Amino acid sequence: MFLPSASANASEYLYYKLQMKNYDQMQTAVNERVRLAEKIGDSDSTRAKRVLQDALLLILSRPDTDDMVSELIPLVREPLRNLGVYTKEISSIVDDAIISIDDKHAKPAARTTGLFILKNVMSELRPEAQRNEKVKKIFEHIRDAKIKIPDAIKSDLFIRSSMKPGPSPSELAAKILKSKIDRRSDF
Repeated sequence: MFLPSASANASEYLYYKLQMKNYDQMQTAVNERVRLAEKIGDSDSTRAKRVLQDALLLILSRPDTDDMVSELIPLVREPLRNLGVYTKEISSIVDDAIISIDDKHAKPAARTTGLFILKNVMSELRPEAQRNEKVKKIFEHIRDAKIKIPDAIKSDLFIRSSMKPGPSPSELAAKILKSKIDRRSDF
């Protein structure tokens, strides 16, 4: 049976291992965590939240080249919303991802996983950034982190998957936030 660690962070799940998992494997792993959280239920809500956060981290750590994130997120989003902590848990994961990207002592794969987490969060929450102040704050935090993609991440991506990192998450967040302003000015 799955037992999450006391503190989830981007180094627990590595993107290159998760990208090899298919939908059924990912869904099984996520459902296992959701069932455990339901079983724990009200008897230990802190632990149930931690299990659900772990499931969310598992999903967000996987590169989303096949749109799997949007298919898996609802499995965890609703239980976290029912507990009133969905946005708070996303924010916590974002904080850890930003720290992991900047951590020069972390393994490159863990740093790269942090990059995927931020991109997946922004992709998933983009529609809500237009109307939800808490989500807007997450995007502002990513923007204000002024993340520059380290050479270690660029090398890791190229060696493991011949991918390029694309724009910085901070640049993407700035564009998404700016698009909100531009849309309002169109009215």
